[in-house]
Amino acid sequence: MKKPWLLLLTVLIIGGCSSVKMGYYFADWAIGWKLSDYVKLNKEQKAELNQEIETFLAWHKQTEMAQYADQLARLSSDIAADTVTQEQIQAHFDELGGHWKASLAHITPALVRLMPSLSDKQVSELLENIREESAERAEERAEQTDEERLEANQKRWKKNLKKYLGSVSAEQQALIDEYLSKRLRTFDLWNRYQEAWYQEFEHVLAQRNQPEFADELKQLLENPESLRSPELQQNLTQNRQHLLAFMQQLHQSLSAKQKAKLLKRVDKLQRDVADLASG
Repeated sequence: MKKPWLLLLTVLIIGGCSSVKMGYYFADWAIGWKLSDYVKLNKEQKAELNQEIETFLAWHKQTEMAQYADQLARLSSDIAADTVTQEQIQAHFDELGGHWKASLAHITPALVRLMPSLSDKQVSELLENIREESAERAEERAEQTDEERLEANQKRWKKNLKKYLGSVSAEQQALIDEYLSKRLRTFDLWNRYQEAWYQEFEHVLAQRNQPEFADELKQLLENPESLRSPELQQNLTQNRQHLLAFMQQLHQSLSAKQKAKLLKRVDKLQRDVADLASG
């Protein structure tokens, strides 16, 4: 779910920077810049937001980065092994989810403090921009046929794998194609889930000056899955199983050269994160 408050927590700007450390040092600027895409804040609100961002990043660096470095070290060991199980891969996903929830739990109180200062006009602007962004994504997807979407996904997977592995073999391309063919469609179900979330978000914002606001916002941000339909949740679970099987097969298919390149990237990331944690 691409909610703006979740996007604000994307502090490891790996894709846009050559160094994780550089991205992290500019995270406070990036978060504030992203928020400005959704709502224009006044001077006092900007000052309060900047203080909350600094507090969050200080906590994140002090308590979370060492855990990331530890997981990356274990990930490197798993990659280097001759075999990896689906249970090991799932454990890494679970751990990543735990990191995310820890950050959300820490940032929610800050949002409880910030949101009541928004005027009705700012709330309307925020909601309008969220819906507009969602509508643009839906329109872009609707313009593609199923075949075009599949081809785009195939190209995206191949491009990403080439970035980390250096090359993609015919066997690995076949694995990509098989995985994508098995994935269940979730777009329409996800859109309905998004709409449910947006409606609940609008309701919560309307209560931003009421005593129940803190609990309602916490529930919405930390447990959004409660708004998913059973069908969506079932499809997501099945797609996760397909992904785990694909990743296990992909690991088995790695050549010595591909594995060495992947390990080099993971180990470099691990060192950068460890430096951040200790710096």
